[in-house]
Amino acid sequence: MFSLLNRSATRFMAFWIATCGTLLPLHAAATTYFSGYVSDFQGNPIAGAVIEAGRATLFDFLVAGQGTTDQQGNYAITSLDTSNGSSFVLVARAPGHVMTIYPNLHCTDPSCLMPLFSSPTIQPASGVDFTLLRGASISGHVTRTDTNAPVANVFIGGQTSTNGDAGSPSARSDVSGAYSIANLPPGNYTLRTLAADQLLAQGYAGHDIDDTLNSADDVVTLHEGQIVSNIDFPLDRGATVSGVLTSLLNGAPVNAQVELSRTGTNAVPGYVEVSSGTGQYLSALLAPGSFHVQFAQSDDYHSSFYSHVSTEAQAQQVTLAVGEQRSGIDAQLSPTRTIAGTVRDASSGQPLPNVVVHAGIYGGGWIQMMHAFADAVTDASGNYLLQGLSVGSYYVWTDHAPGHVDAFYAGAGPCCDAPSAGAISLPLATSEFKTGINFALQEGAYASGRVYDADTGFVAIGVQVTLIGIGGDEWPGTRTDATGTYTSVAVPVGNYYLAAFGVIPPNLSFYYPDYVCSYPNCQSGAMLLPFGAAQVYRNLDLAIPHLDLIFRNGFDQ
Repeated sequence: MFSLLNRSATRFMAFWIATCGTLLPLHAAATTYFSGYVSDFQGNPIAGAVIEAGRATLFDFLVAGQGTTDQQGNYAITSLDTSNGSSFVLVARAPGHVMTIYPNLHCTDPSCLMPLFSSPTIQPASGVDFTLLRGASISGHVTRTDTNAPVANVFIGGQTSTNGDAGSPSARSDVSGAYSIANLPPGNYTLRTLAADQLLAQGYAGHDIDDTLNSADDVVTLHEGQIVSNIDFPLDRGATVSGVLTSLLNGAPVNAQVELSRTGTNAVPGYVEVSSGTGQYLSALLAPGSFHVQFAQSDDYHSSFYSHVSTEAQAQQVTLAVGEQRSGIDAQLSPTRTIAGTVRDASSGQPLPNVVVHAGIYGGGWIQMMHAFADAVTDASGNYLLQGLSVGSYYVWTDHAPGHVDAFYAGAGPCCDAPSAGAISLPLATSEFKTGINFALQEGAYASGRVYDADTGFVAIGVQVTLIGIGGDEWPGTRTDATGTYTSVAVPVGNYYLAAFGVIPPNLSFYYPDYVCSYPNCQSGAMLLPFGAAQVYRNLDLAIPHLDLIFRNGFDQ
């Protein structure tokens, strides 16, 4: 042993060397940086304990020096890397005992990196003593409830609520389903498994995570050195619930949240989301038992419970067996806000099918235009239903009605770049069904023909063809198909220009039959087409020079 004078001189030298940031030489007899005594709680020395001095990072513990206790429990660290600083975290480990971070933090995780990272550091000193606890252990098996077969590679993790302990003990089951977690300090532990291969996550003892949990039953209490076995996990196959959500009014798919509430005391609810755009939903894996299924209120649809009732007291229970895949738990939801009506021919009163109807607003900053927020298509009876609308006011208009002039509600035309005189913006409250928004569309005149290259006969898909009124009113355009054919929207009887925009080159327009000018508003030299009756005016072809070169070598590449 060093004399008091020698110890003081040695510590001064160690401090001086440490502050200089150098790597201290490995001379065991020359310098002692840390020393102390390691014993158990009965005061008995522990031989063979390893004491490490080092620094923790987020992902590792960098050992700067270490020592091992002798038969009397004494240790000394005589070699220490001080190149990265002069303060250290000390950790003691011994077979069958709990890893301890100085001064008294018991580590329940073999690595304990985060507690190490946040532990206080000390400078070289003597009398750095440790009192180690004898480690307790937990072991058991993981099996399937349906076959009693062992389940390998299942993660078992735990937490302790005992003050002064740190870390998260964990293990994985082996091929026999067995697991073991050793060297744990005494205390209360809550154990859980993770879900694996269609098997439910489970808490000890035998409680599926989404099932009714009893916190007292789920706690394993360990005393110092105690060996607790048969902490088993019989895992259930997960059950599922699935179904389809549709609108009560027209059967269209609906997107809304589905809430599964397990019935019984202390039940834990589960939540699933409907698949986007399809109305179909599929729950996560569920423990066997009984549920109430609620199709939760969204902004667009009223809430309801299975099966087609408005309150939970009236709800029908859905009871699932282990691993059952229950389908057909469907719902038809009532929209909170809708606009409905019929589209008919103004002269005959006959319904008009396949007419697109929009609801939207007019705006958009310095470029004002119509913005559609909901769309519908009339059925064989001419009926339409607009749904999924927020609270607000909306214009309603038809779009590309075959052979008929599109209009705004109520009977106001022409359509559709901006609301025409007489167009009505309909207010929708928080929960409102607005019906009787009907249209009586007039038959219109419209043009059809082909767009092709004047020299080669080449045709191009997607050329926009538009009718323009004498006052410059531009009606919605239509585009050529694979054969170069177009059919314009229907317009009221009158005189119109027919143009293909942006084709020779993109900043020029071609007017029927052969007039070229700069887009837009350049039709003064073009030919007016007299549409004297509500009918189709056929063979109004646009033979455009160099269309072949433009589409083959220009903006189609």
